[in-house]
Amino acid sequence: YRPRGVPELVDVKELRSTLHLTQEQFANFIGASVHAVRHWENGRRAPDGTARTLLHVLQHNPRAVLDALGRPGA
Repeated sequence: YRPRGVPELVDVKELRSTLHLTQEQFANFIGASVHAVRHWENGRRAPDGTARTLLHVLQHNPRAVLDALGRPGA
């Protein structure tokens, strides 16, 4: 097994829109603050490595995250 490392940045606004979530819903879903989501979407800050990993998985396999968290939807 060879880890690929921390993924590159994800377009948070596009991902959130794809999931049909408001900023508040998205923030609650991933365990982040609305303030952080706004900063990520506006380009003022970038998600840290852990958040980027979660966002990457959510972008490429949302069902995995939804199933793991026991949440219906997307």
